[in-house]
Amino acid sequence: MKKPKIPIVGFLAKFHHPYLDDHATLFPFSNGDIVFVFGEIDKMPGHCVVADKQGKVYFGYHTSDFIRLIEDEI
Repeated sequence: MKKPKIPIVGFLAKFHHPYLDDHATLFPFSNGDIVFVFGEIDKMPGHCVVADKQGKVYFGYHTSDFIRLIEDEI
C-alpha cells in the first residue's frame, strides 16, 4: 500500500515567476513579494492557497511559483 503524501503547510515564501513580464496581468503578485503559504489544494495537485501581507487570500496558483524562505530570510 502506497503511503499518502503529507503536504508541508504553513510557511513563508516569496513569489517568483520566470515569465512574469509576459503574464503580469494574470498575477496579483510581483516577483519577490512575500506570502504565507497555507498548503497544497487536495483536489488540485500542484496548486496552493496563499495569503499576502494584507491578509487577502488567493487560491489556485502553482506551487512552483513560490520559493520557501529559509530562516535567515525571515
